[in-house]
Amino acid sequence: MPNDVSPQESDSGTRTEGAGLPEVSVVIPCLNEARTVGSCVDSALAGLKAAGICGEVIVADNGSTDGSIETAKQHGARVVHAEVKGYGSALRKGLAEARGRFIVLGDADGSHDFAEIPLFVAKWRQGFEVVIGNRFKKTIVPGAMLWHHKYIGNPALSKILNLFFRAGVGDSQCGMRGLTQERPHGQCEPQTTRQETGKYKQPVRGKQENEPKMPPTVSKGPQMG
Repeated sequence: MPNDVSPQESDSGTRTEGAGLPEVSVVIPCLNEARTVGSCVDSALAGLKAAGICGEVIVADNGSTDGSIETAKQHGARVVHAEVKGYGSALRKGLAEARGRFIVLGDADGSHDFAEIPLFVAKWRQGFEVVIGNRFKKTIVPGAMLWHHKYIGNPALSKILNLFFRAGVGDSQCGMRGLTQERPHGQCEPQTTRQETGKYKQPVRGKQENEPKMPPTVSKGPQMG
């Protein structure tokens, strides 16, 4: 069954949300990731609980046939179904179903450290509307990123973004990011996208069905850029 992490008020300052609504939604798009989606859900729920965050984990499935749906449910996620094929379609479905005021996005292939969701939430609570990870801040495991992505493509795209929009983003292609629901999606101010995180490792890949995957990342210790 879906597991909403809904802590009660305590002396330690644990937060609660009115009417049982979560404060944070973790959205995980998925296509045939039965090997790793369960651990991703576990990690996200554990991170929310450890930080006393009222949250939910949503797996936006895009037509999995390998047992990913059942695995995600067994580990406590709420599964929603994106009928239109494509990574972007799964993301949009997950965003549409999210009930939290802040949404954290990450992949189901084991490449993101969902236990560090509280670090993203902390920056949102400081007033940042968009929080983006940065894989270049710390360690990128050898072989985890193609050399032309690491040294040419990603740095160039990030520099162009910063040149035209003064975004202050160090890794514009990082897949683990958070955004607020308090304004329509796609209207977040680029000046707020300065949250940066670090470590990057190779994902555990299952079978794919013509579904391109975005570059994986593991966030370690958000720092202001």
